[in-house]
Amino acid sequence: MEYAKILSAELNVPEQYAAAAIALIDEGNTIPFIARYRKEATNAMDDQVLRTLAERLDYLRGLEKRKGEVAAVITEQGAMTEPVACCLHGIDMCNIKPGSTVVVIGGGMIGLLMMQLAKNAGATKVVLLEPVEGKREVALKLGADLAIDSIHEDVPARLKQEGVGNVDVVIECVGKPVTIEQAIQIAGHKATVMMFGLTKPDETITVKPFEVFQKELVLTSSYINPYTQRRALELIDSGRLDVSSMVAKVASLDELGAILSDPALRAMGKYIIDPSK
Repeated sequence: MEYAKILSAELNVPEQYAAAAIALIDEGNTIPFIARYRKEATNAMDDQVLRTLAERLDYLRGLEKRKGEVAAVITEQGAMTEPVACCLHGIDMCNIKPGSTVVVIGGGMIGLLMMQLAKNAGATKVVLLEPVEGKREVALKLGADLAIDSIHEDVPARLKQEGVGNVDVVIECVGKPVTIEQAIQIAGHKATVMMFGLTKPDETITVKPFEVFQKELVLTSSYINPYTQRRALELIDSGRLDVSSMVAKVASLDELGAILSDPALRAMGKYIIDPSK
């Protein structure tokens, strides 16, 4: 990056003097020293201009370094940016606070991402409801405090048995009327119910308005991923979000047909299709 040329244009100073100031800063000279004793080299730039130049120089160098780091994110991780961005938009609307208790319904890729994001947002207890044993095992490895078989167990009774008190946030990641209704049922007082799973356009749910009123629930949902792509990429790159455990395989384009036509394969997790394989 041509720092002198960029800063020359930004600060409206000749490029040769911008370059000289950069060189003096890189030598370890302080701004007051340069302004007072190296006027001939910088064409008498005043203290404020030099400080602005130094700040912008630091920013530009950090930006270039960050660009290189982002480029280092491997393809498999980069492919997860869009779903993570969607989840970030949803988690932003869940009103999770430090100490919150969160229940996530559905242990697919989205549910596992939401579970981790809830932890990152400060939840101290995160419970996953998922009928598939393998997905419950993955959730526990990723930090779930409790994983419940939502079909064969009595969920409210199990929550009570495990000492789970008021559920502050329920994130529904299945997209079925029955699980959305379940989310409203298990939500605690003043809870937020995030309807994140996508239902069919003509599906309906049965809601008891008195239950919503009595518990002072907030029913909400989120749509796509506005303004969260950069955050998603940086979060993945930081290593604070595991996006690999829910990927069953990086497959070739030739394998796509078999994956789409075989429910057993799809149940194993998400697939990333790499045309170069």
